[in-house]
Amino acid sequence: FSDDTMQLLIDRAGKLEKCGMVSCTMKCHSGIDLPSAWKLYEYKDCILEQLMILRKLLGDRTRYSKEELDAEVVKVDVIPGSFYVLTSEAYLACDGFDINTFLYYEENILARKLRQSGYNSYLLTELEYDHYHSVSISNTFSSKKKRFDIARDSRLYYMETYLKIGEIKKVFAKITYRIGLFDYLVCDWIRSIIRGCLNK
Repeated sequence: FSDDTMQLLIDRAGKLEKCGMVSCTMKCHSGIDLPSAWKLYEYKDCILEQLMILRKLLGDRTRYSKEELDAEVVKVDVIPGSFYVLTSEAYLACDGFDINTFLYYEENILARKLRQSGYNSYLLTELEYDHYHSVSISNTFSSKKKRFDIARDSRLYYMETYLKIGEIKKVFAKITYRIGLFDYLVCDWIRSIIRGCLNK
């Protein structure tokens, strides 16, 4: 990101109504379609995130449409952790980050805490930053299953602590995670075979 982009975000954070957090459009350079913002996850969204094939078939209701983001300044629910400005006032009001998660779901938790504390999050769509997804994470955790397990733990914590799910929903979440992980690993294995055949 440029110094000008950072300064503009800081300036706008002081002028937007009850602004707790502000960011801009993400340009992902990792061949993945990542959103610049998304809607707060409820229980159904957490389950569908684990069941990737079903999510692709049903669609992702946490995604903002192009029409919803068709303005220079848009009030949004969740901003990615890759780049944002968070005001110190909002940070202190919502007691900062929850230290019980690692790598994943901190954005959803922070967004929910900001909303409960009366703060808004904004996306400035005409500004941009570059993002290289999971580069540092992949260097630290080469095993995809390990990264998935870390995400599962944070997701389950989010559901238990912030969505207040009961035991039945907790068990269902664990079952769907195993199903989704199996589906992903099989699909990933098939993709690697196809890539190997094409490269011969």
